[in-house]
Amino acid sequence: LTCLGDEYAVIWHPAFIPQTPNDIPYDYDSHIPMKRITDRPINRLDIQSTVLDISEQSCVGKLCSLHLANMDLYGVAHPKTLAIAGYIAEELDAPKTGQHPLAPKQIMELQAELGNERPDYFDKLYYKSYPSKHVLGQLYRSCLRFEPNWIAVQTPPTTVYASPIDQLLIHDLHTEHTSSVQELARIYREAIMDIMYVYRYSSDVDLLCRYDSTSSKYRAPLTKQQTESTCLVADSAQVEFKQLMHRIRRLFYEDVSTCDKSNLHRCYRTCTQCADRKMAKASALYIFCYTDVSHARRILSLPWLFAPLLIETRKLNIKKQTKLFVHRVLLKRITE
Repeated sequence: LTCLGDEYAVIWHPAFIPQTPNDIPYDYDSHIPMKRITDRPINRLDIQSTVLDISEQSCVGKLCSLHLANMDLYGVAHPKTLAIAGYIAEELDAPKTGQHPLAPKQIMELQAELGNERPDYFDKLYYKSYPSKHVLGQLYRSCLRFEPNWIAVQTPPTTVYASPIDQLLIHDLHTEHTSSVQELARIYREAIMDIMYVYRYSSDVDLLCRYDSTSSKYRAPLTKQQTESTCLVADSAQVEFKQLMHRIRRLFYEDVSTCDKSNLHRCYRTCTQCADRKMAKASALYIFCYTDVSHARRILSLPWLFAPLLIETRKLNIKKQTKLFVHRVLLKRITE
């Protein structure tokens, strides 16, 4: 492990030592010299221009894809493949040098030379694929063949059943937000599982309540030092959990803070249309979290970050049921 966080594995088994000669290393000193401004002091516009240039013209991904495609067609030592590898090295240095090895038009020309065919391991629907004879293609097809087995291995040994749903928390428009709440739940699950792992919480409810449900298993009471240490851990976990709550709430309200009436401007808090959308999204989140059986560990705390919206949904449904009941009673009396 280096100081930059990169990890390296050193393997000296004879079966894994390459027998082919090494290629000539790339001459990193041969690229275009660093772009400099020498005739005047650097100003804010220069910095802004450089940052925007780096952001808009980063072509590392496109060049890497071109390198893979050319390597599959011509081999790793072909002059064209080696040239693209050199372009990648220079493109990686572009944020420091300010110089890009290729213009976007030149990259498009390289893509046009390959046509619309790519190796099957690219796994892109908009390309016509062909089975690659190289090891990457063999590994890709092997993984595809084994995919059903991975699904079987990753399936929890015990069946996870959906929790019962409170019908009063179901909003009429909840289906409009199904896809967005699934992505929100994925982000929340990944983040809260990391917090639980680091601070050794057994469930998200324990984290939410600052309580260790496994503490009752201890035969002897905790010492003063252990109690203080536990409180410090809980405080640190709560700091991260609060940051996660702010992030999730911001993502939740991103697409429900405006309505057709206000166009691109935020509505007033009393806007009925926006309130309905928020309640519908909270309801969709509640339904998804309580019916999702794709994970062995349930994460049920997420919808309750929006408890006020769920409470309002419940009140709304009770009011609807009351009106419907009164209407039926009156109708029954009239018919009698």
